[in-house]
Amino acid sequence: MTVDEAAALEAEAEEHPEERGEILLEAAAAWRRAGRAERASELLAELVAAGGEDACYARFELAEGYFEDGAVGEAYAELTALSREAALNDGHCRWQPSCWRSAETLKMRCSGTTAPLPG
Repeated sequence: MTVDEAAALEAEAEEHPEERGEILLEAAAAWRRAGRAERASELLAELVAAGGEDACYARFELAEGYFEDGAVGEAYAELTALSREAALNDGHCRWQPSCWRSAETLKMRCSGTTAPLPG
């Protein structure tokens, strides 16, 4: 993914406000793949601030990025915040943060577990 492609996705988000959150999530991933993790984090933080379902997914992506960058404390802070996210409790988000144990299992969905977040 190139910087131009990531920027194009951001522009597309403005053209389609009904899909803005989803497109910005794609744009953030594109920025990260293009080597611009800071821009990806900015977009994700914007989605978190807006709240709702997209905020849930944005927090997840922020945590994943922090794990990839070795910022484990920040990653777990995002997961802790995500575990308190209203959208998660309403069933909009498919992840259960109480089940996450490491970067390798971050994307897994588990059920029936009440294991606390480490750290």
